[in-house]
Amino acid sequence: MIPGSDVPPTREECSLAAKRLLGRMRKTPVADLPAGDLGLRPVTIKLEFLQYTGAFKARGALNAVLAAPEGVASVSAASGGNHGAAVAWASRQAGAPRGYLRTRLRASSQDLSDRGVWSVPPPCGGVLWGCLGREP
Repeated sequence: MIPGSDVPPTREECSLAAKRLLGRMRKTPVADLPAGDLGLRPVTIKLEFLQYTGAFKARGALNAVLAAPEGVASVSAASGGNHGAAVAWASRQAGAPRGYLRTRLRASSQDLSDRGVWSVPPPCGGVLWGCLGREP
């Protein structure tokens, strides 16, 4: 799906994403729970918390970074949560020269590096929300 679009991805786009991610993601297990464990019906759950960065968002972030047009020099995330961690991880996996994670709390680069998160100044040189042209 194109960011900001209500149109779901095509079969071809899904196939291309699967090829880009082949061998790059963990194969996370599926668990079948019988009726009564979580409700009246049996439930199947995918254990995506075992994925890199602890969430399914690593899959989408890596796909987006690998699909970026040639010449893109950096990636950014306006999130200090799962999405931000996934974008920082994906940029590193893809060998991007710059990755940027910005939280609402505006943690210092030292605070982020102490937590093992890769962070550099935003490409616009200021507050990320200003780069996006809107306030949070």
